[in-house]
Amino acid sequence: MKKGVILALIALLSIAFHPGLFSQQADFRLLEDSLQRMSERVWQQKDDASMIACSADFSKAFQQVLALPGSFDYPFDSIKGIGKLTSDDKRFRIFTWNIHESSGRFSYFGIVMTGGPNPRIYVLSDSKNKPAIVKNQALTPSDWYGALYYKIIPCKIGKQTVYLLLGWDGIDNHSNSKLIEVLSFSPDGSPLFGMPVFHTAKGVVPRVVIEYAEDASLVLRYDYQTLLVPKGKGVKRKQMWMIVTDHLVPLDARFEGQYEYYVPVGNTYDAFIFRKGKWLFAEGVEANNPPTGNKQEERKPLNYNLFPPK
Repeated sequence: MKKGVILALIALLSIAFHPGLFSQQADFRLLEDSLQRMSERVWQQKDDASMIACSADFSKAFQQVLALPGSFDYPFDSIKGIGKLTSDDKRFRIFTWNIHESSGRFSYFGIVMTGGPNPRIYVLSDSKNKPAIVKNQALTPSDWYGALYYKIIPCKIGKQTVYLLLGWDGIDNHSNSKLIEVLSFSPDGSPLFGMPVFHTAKGVVPRVVIEYAEDASLVLRYDYQTLLVPKGKGVKRKQMWMIVTDHLVPLDARFEGQYEYYVPVGNTYDAFIFRKGKWLFAEGVEANNPPTGNKQEERKPLNYNLFPPK
């Protein structure tokens, strides 16, 4: 490890553990500045081992800063290269980042910090074996399905509030993926990832992973859309919040099932629609902007193929 990295870590920890900080508000601007310099060094390293070691040191230092009173409300905006999300109800914050290894794959790092009077910090460890755990219903922080998260969507499953996380995972040099993950909390307050609430054509799954070609761009967002819904002999325009994503097809029929060759159609979307505690998959949905008031020709309603069937 570089000597400068070690010195930066020692300096930061000496600030974080100064006795006076626990009797007064910490100066998070100074701590953030040190963390920013440490994070920059991660991506300046020339080999995988050094990047991973520097990232681990940055994670440890960041955890020490997050353990200080007042850290939950501090934005840490100047630390670049990491995702920083806070749930609307202030129940938790989640930080995620990655390093791009020479093999083309990514290693992921993350921290979950809970709010409230007794905040706790949980370190997320990339499982390194995603094909084996993709169908696991409940992943703990120690076997996390690593991703960079960019959106939190709260929803009610029964009497429990859970949180959908939209994320990105660069699989390798041939394909990327986007992810819909569920974050919930166990009775002891620790985070759990995954929940069997996604109803698809292939059955009920605990998380959704959408793989696509490396050079393609995929939309995955939470959006308020107007849909054409069958009603009797006509159609009804219904507005609702849903998770919308591009409809993917292989570049050639010969590549069916080889997702590194899948690209968006461009004018057709798929969606997950929330109904009675379930996220139902709708394939080939045509989403429309809200009507302007001008009379438009009615289009034949699509078969949304919601799973499970009504």
